[in-house]
Amino acid sequence: FKGWGRCPGEGNLKSQQELLEGRSVVEQRLLQPLRAFVMAYIRKHKTRPWAADGFTAGGGQALGLYMCGFNVVGYELDPIHMKNFPNRKEREWIEGIGWLDHSLEFVEGDFFEADLSSFSVVTASPPCSPFSSLPELSDGRAPSKVEKMIEATREKLRALGVIHAIENVAGASHEMQGNLLGMCGTMFSLPLYRHRIYEMSFETEWCKPQMHPILGEDYGVGVSCCHAKCCMGSRALLPRVKKVKHADGSVTLEKVPSCCSGCMFGVYGSLKSWGGTLSEWKEAMGLPHLNARQLALAIPPHCGRFIGGVLAMELCKRDGIPWADIQYELDQLQVLKGTMQKRMSTMPTIGGGEEGRVQVRR
Repeated sequence: FKGWGRCPGEGNLKSQQELLEGRSVVEQRLLQPLRAFVMAYIRKHKTRPWAADGFTAGGGQALGLYMCGFNVVGYELDPIHMKNFPNRKEREWIEGIGWLDHSLEFVEGDFFEADLSSFSVVTASPPCSPFSSLPELSDGRAPSKVEKMIEATREKLRALGVIHAIENVAGASHEMQGNLLGMCGTMFSLPLYRHRIYEMSFETEWCKPQMHPILGEDYGVGVSCCHAKCCMGSRALLPRVKKVKHADGSVTLEKVPSCCSGCMFGVYGSLKSWGGTLSEWKEAMGLPHLNARQLALAIPPHCGRFIGGVLAMELCKRDGIPWADIQYELDQLQVLKGTMQKRMSTMPTIGGGEEGRVQVRR
C-alpha cells in the first residue's frame, strides 16, 4: 500500500465535483464492465450465480455482490446486525441504496457450520479486531483475547474447493497467504480512507503491481489506493500533539494546528475520534442504514462490487465461457448506456429551459 503521504495543501485538495466526476468514470469504465462477466454467466445458465458472504455484519460486501449481479446469502451470528437488512419477498426501493429483493438474503447462524457446497463463489470477513491498532474495534477487550479466525476460514473454504476471497484489515497482512489484492475507498473516488486486503484463492492480474486502470495512480501491491490530492486535515479529530522540551528539562505536549480543512474521512473507531457527522459517514460509505459503530466495521459496497467482478472473471474462466460471450455483454452495456443518454436528452421540461428539466433517478 502507498502511505498516507504529505498534505498537498488547501488549494490542491480534491473538490466535491472532482470526486463525483471520478466516481462516474470508475462506474462506467471499471464496475459496469466487470458486471459483464456475471451477465455472461447468467446468459449461459439462465440463472444468477450464487454467492455466500461470511461474517456479513452490516451487509456492505453482500450488498456489493448483489449489485454486481449475484444471488447472495449473508451469514451473521450476531442478531443485532440482522436487523439491518430484513429479508424481502417483494422488490423494494431503499433510499440511498436502490432496489432490493429476495435475491439478497441474510441468515442468522454460524458461518463455520453453514453448508456452502451449492455456492459458486464465497467471500468471508473474519473479525478484524485481533489485527486492528484501534482499541475501539476490539470491543473493549485486548486484541489477543479476540479469536483469530482467518486460518480456520481458509481451511473451510479450501476444503470446499470453491472460488473465494477472504477480507481483512491491512494489519492482518502477515496472516494472509497467496494472491493478495488491496483496496481503498479512494480507488473508487470515494471521500474515504479505507484500507482492506483480500486473499484470493486464484491467480489474477489484479494482484500484480500496476497502474490504476482509471485514475492513473501507480500501486505497489495490486490495486489499492489513489491518495493524490487527499488529506483528512481537520476532519480527523484525533489529538495532534508534539513534545516540547523546555530549558529546565521538563517536557510538555502542545497541540499542533490542523494542516487543512480536509477532503477525506477515516471511518474508523468512533465519530469522537475521527471526525465528521454520522450522515457524512453514511454517505461516504454508501450504507445509510448503519450506525457509527457498524460503519466502522463495514465494507463499502463499491469494494463488494469490484471483488464480485473479479470473482466472476474467474468463474467464467473455469466455466469455459468464451470471450465472445463476454464481449457481447460489454457491447450490450454500451448500447444501454447510449439508450439512457438519449432518453434523458429528450425528457420533457417543467417551466422551460435546462433548469426545469426533470431529474431522473438512476
